[in-house]
Amino acid sequence: MTGNDVDAARNEPVLSRALADAIEHLTADRLGLAEDIVRRHLNDHPDDVAALCILGDLAARAGVLSEAVDLFQRAVDLAPRYSEARFNLARVLARIAQIPRAISELTALLSADPSNLPATKLRLALLAQTGQHDRAVRERADLLRRRPHDPYLWIAQANELKTVGRREEAIAGFRHALALNPHAGEAWWGLANLKVGALAADDDVDAMLFAIEHAGEHWRRTIPTHFALARAFEDAGAYEPAFKHYSLGNALQRRTRDYDSATTTQEVDATIAQFTPSFAADVSNLGCLSRAPIFIVGMPRAGSTLVEQILASHSQVEGTSELPIIPALVNRKLGAERSRHDQTFSSVLARLDGTDLRSLGDEYIAGAAIYRHTDRPYFIDKLPTNWMDLALICTMLPNARIIDARRDALPCCFANWKQYFPLGHGFSNDLRDIAFYYRDYVRAMAHFQHVVPTRITRVDHTLLLENPEREIRALLEWLELPFEPACLTPHLTNRPVRTASSEQVRRPISTAGADLWRHFEPWLGEMKTALGDLA
Repeated sequence: MTGNDVDAARNEPVLSRALADAIEHLTADRLGLAEDIVRRHLNDHPDDVAALCILGDLAARAGVLSEAVDLFQRAVDLAPRYSEARFNLARVLARIAQIPRAISELTALLSADPSNLPATKLRLALLAQTGQHDRAVRERADLLRRRPHDPYLWIAQANELKTVGRREEAIAGFRHALALNPHAGEAWWGLANLKVGALAADDDVDAMLFAIEHAGEHWRRTIPTHFALARAFEDAGAYEPAFKHYSLGNALQRRTRDYDSATTTQEVDATIAQFTPSFAADVSNLGCLSRAPIFIVGMPRAGSTLVEQILASHSQVEGTSELPIIPALVNRKLGAERSRHDQTFSSVLARLDGTDLRSLGDEYIAGAAIYRHTDRPYFIDKLPTNWMDLALICTMLPNARIIDARRDALPCCFANWKQYFPLGHGFSNDLRDIAFYYRDYVRAMAHFQHVVPTRITRVDHTLLLENPEREIRALLEWLELPFEPACLTPHLTNRPVRTASSEQVRRPISTAGADLWRHFEPWLGEMKTALGDLA
């Protein structure tokens, strides 16, 4: 079969028996067998569109995204009308932060197939991700007029309305989704994540309990419902049932994730061993010399959104939220080599020369452009997990400033455990895993603070809440920015906020709520033990 063997009516490739067997293995998670069959088949039929797409799927699952892009692109070149190949190409491009190219592929797909719902949803998500929130709201509203009975479209729209600060409309959207499907856990969590007041205590608790009890085999959809129910109990002061449902939600979500705390520890060990003072001195001026990026790193739920909101209130700083560019660069440029040779990231980084580092830095700056919508000289990247890749950041962007947003261990770790994260943060579902992750983060930051002390400053969340003006003035001075009074009233800065802290940063800076975690302290012994001297 070749790329021309495409069913004209369906715009889909026709499968051979061998490829049908490969798909059967793929469905059963026998990935090695599936790959062997497909690669043998492609040796004889290099232009087989179906085989290219199956191998692309396998590469994407393995995290070798650059190879997946090449395979899906080859399939699209051979069969331009095959919508699934183009959609998968766009989806992998989005994963490696090539957003303009992904949107271009989706636009081409939708021009030929306007009713393609997955492509429409992905395009809207990418518009929102790149800060085009008003456009995403408008276009999704048009889609909802055509598909008014889709609860998950209503949930997506409500989340977008929450991002832009339209709280009451967001609540109405989540309620509408629940009227269509009372089992829609993401809608329950959407209401709960709007903090106090969005859930009606008794009626909503009963409805959530009913949804959980009647989920049957669909236990996955109860995960966000457990978190939402726990939040409702917490708001009502019923801390024991709240802890119970946080525990149940985390236990269920842990079953869906493959996280190993030992791997994180090993990666930190490798980074510390590689990024020595002599290594840092050797590469100190080899990367892109732009001073535009300001990175805010640390744990999730540690106050980084507040720090970003403060800085985004300054006339010279643009807040762009959590950019996916650094992880994408690691995967696209270094992931394939690491996968082939089972190498650590640090060992790959050690072989990069000045040209490589400048290219990576330039690519980061170019990639950030689509997320920027002002001409302010500085911009923020507040992806918390970037602390894992500080060795790359420090070498490819030697003039970038790095802010460590630090919150005390117990409140920070507990806040992570009780937060529902639909994607990522696999460490957050286990009290011990969170503690080990926090310890590795503190250990890594201490090392970088020692090796490149002038590049990093720490903002202590507790001190910031207790004395905002003192801490904000010190931060601006470290960034060499003039003081501006607007930074003291960040809640008045009108900008989209996508993170879980969107509601808090729209209120004046206050210590209110800082000690709510203490209501759960009797059940946190396991976390305290794992934290050790950091507890």
